[in-house]
Amino acid sequence: MKVATKQIRNTLRRRISRRKEFQEQTRLRKNYEKKFRKQLLEFFKNFLNEYASLYENNVPTSKLILDQQNILFQLFAQHYSTVIRAFGTRMLEMLQKNEEQFEIIYQEYLRENGGTKIVGIVETTRRSIVKIIEDNLEENEGQVVIANRIRQYADSSYTRYRANTIARTETHNAASFANQKIAESQAIPNLKKQWSTTQDDRSRDIHLAVNGQKVGLDEDFIVGGMPMSYPGDPRGGAKNVINCRCVLLYITDDDEII
Repeated sequence: MKVATKQIRNTLRRRISRRKEFQEQTRLRKNYEKKFRKQLLEFFKNFLNEYASLYENNVPTSKLILDQQNILFQLFAQHYSTVIRAFGTRMLEMLQKNEEQFEIIYQEYLRENGGTKIVGIVETTRRSIVKIIEDNLEENEGQVVIANRIRQYADSSYTRYRANTIARTETHNAASFANQKIAESQAIPNLKKQWSTTQDDRSRDIHLAVNGQKVGLDEDFIVGGMPMSYPGDPRGGAKNVINCRCVLLYITDDDEII
């Protein structure tokens, strides 16, 4: 038994660089962020331009709203699946395992996170359009002018900012969820997790406060007074989740952290 235990420990013993691990996760995440950001920008432009055309021609927009929710659902579903598979594979390789559970993890994440976010994004866009219409009606602008204002909104800096924020946040959160679920599935004795925060002037004080903290795999970090199992955990609320760049290191007592 002692020999077997020693062999397991030797197999799991790793020399982990916090800096390298952070850089590797960030590099991989940014690749998926970039693609998703382009897809979201295209979605917003198509949505707003189609809405403008319908408004200009006095055509009801209720069907458009439902259609756009379905389109966005497909975008999110594909993105979550791709990110979870990529980060899940990476975690399995790090933990020297070869099991595949990505479909289960992806379906769980989509079920718990996708629907509400998709409806919220479409509804926020719809409210923005309504505000443009109302503001311009107060100025006695005609339908053609209002429709063009909606089209201009599609190319605005705010729309680009929204696409960037959603892409970064959703990529990060799905990646962190995949890492946590894969780690939980391996049943590695005494596996712990350590919070690692980006060290720059954009980092939140509440995230800097937990930098370097270690807890058990099934335990929570307390971040700004909120329990979080991993960076991007929705229980942390918007103040902790939006545009977060933190990562976790999954380590055992035998690992050497540099």
